[in-house]
Amino acid sequence: MKKAIVVSRLGKQAQFPHEKEWRRLNMSRLLVTASWIADHKVLKYVNANGFPMLRMAHLHIPRNLDLHGTTLTELANRAEMTKQSMGALVDEFEAFGLIERLPSQTDRRTKLVRFTARGLRLLAVGRKAIAAFELDVLESIGSKRMLAIVDGLTRYCDSARVDFSVGKALASKRANDTEKPNTSFFSK
Repeated sequence: MKKAIVVSRLGKQAQFPHEKEWRRLNMSRLLVTASWIADHKVLKYVNANGFPMLRMAHLHIPRNLDLHGTTLTELANRAEMTKQSMGALVDEFEAFGLIERLPSQTDRRTKLVRFTARGLRLLAVGRKAIAAFELDVLESIGSKRMLAIVDGLTRYCDSARVDFSVGKALASKRANDTEKPNTSFFSK
C-alpha cells in the first residue's frame, strides 16, 4: 500500500487494492482527520479547564481574532463563514464574557471585536491544550516523525500558492443565494 501511495505522488497511476482504503488513507483525508482529532482534544481540554460552555464552532473565534481586535467582517472572512453565522458566535462569546465590542478608531461605522481578560485566559488555556495535543502526538509517533511532519507541513504551507480569495468569493455567493448551506486554535 505504501508503494502505491508513493507512486501516485510521482504522477503515475497507482493500483489501489480497494477504493474504500484509498478514500480513507489519502493525504487530504489524513490531514482532515488529524485536524479533527486535534480540535476535539483541544476542545475537551478547554472544556475541562474553565470553559465548559464552548463547543466546536466557537474555535473559529480564538483562531481568527487578533489580540488588538478584528472586525466581524474580517472574522467571518477568515473563518470562511457568513457574517450572520460569525455574528451569532460573537454574540455567544460576548455573553460568556470572553470578548467585547469596541468602536473602531479608524472607521466609525465598524466595531472591533477584542478579547477581554477572561478571553485572554482562554487563549492561555488553549496554548496548554495545544501543547498537550502535541505531546500526545509526540508520544504516539516519536520525535523524528513529529519533526518531519512539522517541517514538511511548514515548508509546504510556506511554499503553497493558494488564492484564499476564492473561498471569500464562494462565501459571498452563498450569502446571496436563496438556498444557503449549513455553515454552522488559538494561533493569533
